Amino acid sequence: MQCSAAALAISAGNVTGLEAWAQTAPVNSSADTRPNAGRNQGAPEEVVVTARRRAEKLSKVPVSVTALSSKALTEKHITTEQDLQSSVPGLTVYGVNSSNSLNFSLRGQSVDAFSFAAPAVLTYVNEFSVLSDSASTLYDLASVQVLKGPQGTLFGRNATGGAILYQTMKPQPDFGGYITGGYGNYDDHTLEGALNIPLTQQLGELRVSWDYEKRNGFQDNLLLRMHDGSLDNAGFRASWLLHPIDGLDSLTVVSLQHSGGNSIGLKATDVYLPGETNNGVPINPALPAGAIYVPGVIVQNPSVQELGFNGIVDFLAKQRNYGFYDIFDAQTDHHNGLDVLYSNNTSYQVEDWLTLKNVIGYHRSSSLDNTDIDGEPYQPLTIGIQDGAAANGYRFHDDQASEEFQGSGKVLDDKLSYITGVYFFYGYSQSLEQLNIFGDLVNPVTGQPIPPAADFLRSFIYFDHSLGTYAQGTYSITENLHITTGIRYTTETIHYTQGGGDEEALIGVKPASLTNAKPSWTGSLDYRVSPDLLVYATTRGSWRAGGFNGTSQNFLPDGQPVAQSFKPETTVDVELGAKYYGQIFSKPVNFDIALYDQHIWNVIRAIYFNDSANSGNVARAEVKGIEIDGSVYPVRWLQIGFSGAYTDAQYTNPIASIDNLKFIFGPYGDTPRLSGSLYARATQDLSDGSQLVGRVDYYGQTSFFYSNLYDTILPDTRIPAYSLVNLRAEWNNIRQTRLSLAAFVNNVADEHYFTGGFPLGAVTGINSVLEGLPRMYGFQLNYKF
Repeated sequence: MQCSAAALAISAGNVTGLEAWAQTAPVNSSADTRPNAGRNQGAPEEVVVTARRRAEKLSKVPVSVTALSSKALTEKHITTEQDLQSSVPGLTVYGVNSSNSLNFSLRGQSVDAFSFAAPAVLTYVNEFSVLSDSASTLYDLASVQVLKGPQGTLFGRNATGGAILYQTMKPQPDFGGYITGGYGNYDDHTLEGALNIPLTQQLGELRVSWDYEKRNGFQDNLLLRMHDGSLDNAGFRASWLLHPIDGLDSLTVVSLQHSGGNSIGLKATDVYLPGETNNGVPINPALPAGAIYVPGVIVQNPSVQELGFNGIVDFLAKQRNYGFYDIFDAQTDHHNGLDVLYSNNTSYQVEDWLTLKNVIGYHRSSSLDNTDIDGEPYQPLTIGIQDGAAANGYRFHDDQASEEFQGSGKVLDDKLSYITGVYFFYGYSQSLEQLNIFGDLVNPVTGQPIPPAADFLRSFIYFDHSLGTYAQGTYSITENLHITTGIRYTTETIHYTQGGGDEEALIGVKPASLTNAKPSWTGSLDYRVSPDLLVYATTRGSWRAGGFNGTSQNFLPDGQPVAQSFKPETTVDVELGAKYYGQIFSKPVNFDIALYDQHIWNVIRAIYFNDSANSGNVARAEVKGIEIDGSVYPVRWLQIGFSGAYTDAQYTNPIASIDNLKFIFGPYGDTPRLSGSLYARATQDLSDGSQLVGRVDYYGQTSFFYSNLYDTILPDTRIPAYSLVNLRAEWNNIRQTRLSLAAFVNNVADEHYFTGGFPLGAVTGINSVLEGLPRMYGFQLNYKF
């Protein structure tokens, strides 16, 4: 399971040089604007990014990067990671077993829930790697950048899909801030703000920010008579910037976030019955709900009988007659998460050719989720319901700490830009899951509860140590031709052990460890054809570590059970691209295009069968695609933007051996073939100094599979295509009072759609999906001071 950076706020959107030309970016943002020296007169300013750990104009970076700004996010009302996919070509943010179990898929690279593998897409806060067990609240960020393709040379840990870089807003030298209050349907009320406090020359500046949101649920759980999809979140952040001497800056950030409410609940879609096959492959669930919950079955919750459900097949048929947002989850789906983050980023310019930087951080994340894992009123497999620490569901706890020291600068008459450093990561992860099998049945003769078929505990811990050294340089062969090479060598060790009462330990599985040591590398050649046009070619190689899955085991030839392990995943890609930032027919235009071909070996995947998640490696896969991103101002007051991605992902050698069984994978999961967005943004300056802004956004994607075994043991695991339209209107700086008013409507057509699913068909015979948000509307009042 992967979630993004916690305790954050972000304003996102499709930010290009044209948007910078039309609006002022936040001060101290890493997406701030700079003049375009050497460009044609009248060409737009553009954003500055740090994709190569140094500040560069987006048009000069020879890799595919999407930069996101606070102004654009505000206009698009993006408040969670789920909203980001409409602004980043090739990115899918999908839910698994709840709305607090989110994964990123970038260019087809993702991590399966409960695979206990390292993420394919890593997130960083102020250059510190962060993972969370809760969906994040996004507020008061300076910028976010999405780097696509294999990573590992420069950014912390290795990743095969990409990296998402969040930069919190830095303290300012002047007193000021803002406060924003909002109200919307489902009694959604929000309060966000920031206060900037200049101290003394020795003490620097302080910035505090906060965020609060509480919203009622939009799903009606008719079984438990409650609402799911509610929010109860609160966050606080303090940032302290010191610059005691010239050339020395030290930024310390401490944040705390609590996330609560009831997660969006799953909704069962189908059940596999005994004797079914798919393409000639038998479908044999280990816990066949379709054979147990038959007509005449009686369960302990009387509401099931009161609602007239007579077995699982009867329930699925009758569920179609209810509303789209009516669900029948047997558990509350309540979520309780807490994230604490500390980071310090200190840099000192020793000489013109040398800057030293140190990045250190610590993050703690804990969560408890009372999740209904199959979205129907019966309970073939339940997480929790007995006594003990895991009685109320999944319990996860993660500690992460890292230390990075680097040196960078320019030498050889500024022809060579270099960076080199050393990175250490420590991770501690604990999982606690109590499982109950067929624990809700009642003897129809005596009326007494039938004891569960099984009741056991999974309690295990991972320790992860990673040490990497790296160096990268860019050399100017000529003024317009540059070559970049970089390499990192990383050694990562994973230790696995069990807690008290763990099922695997009771059957004889021993603690285990493994070490992976591999290089990551990058190379690129870029050529500036004109001041407005850059073309480039890039190739990269990276990997993510192998490990263990504590929910299952393998067996040696002599029958001895051992910890289930999986190999490291490796990848190589080639990317060709072009970036144009200039004018066509005197109209400001920008256009980015990237074509890529990525090969992956030993793809880490999880399959849910027997009573657990099982991890292993698929032999080989290939992902090819095209991504575009751009905008144009046909007139100064109107901007039209677009983005899109075509992703062709397939297993070229689909065989995997997991738990001594062979599986044939396909089609490729979590990756829509086509996705894209369009937007139009209009502005009108009024004579009283205020401004009107109107915006319409469209996003659409084709269908995708939420399993990787649709052709064999997991049919009917497809998410249908969908499209969304959002509207927003703003009246900014009303009569020069610094007061602004905005109204918004998201999902204008009230589209019924799904964002992901949990393919438990080989476990219980039941697959289920997560519903997307209904029409959401409201207003916001903002005051800046």
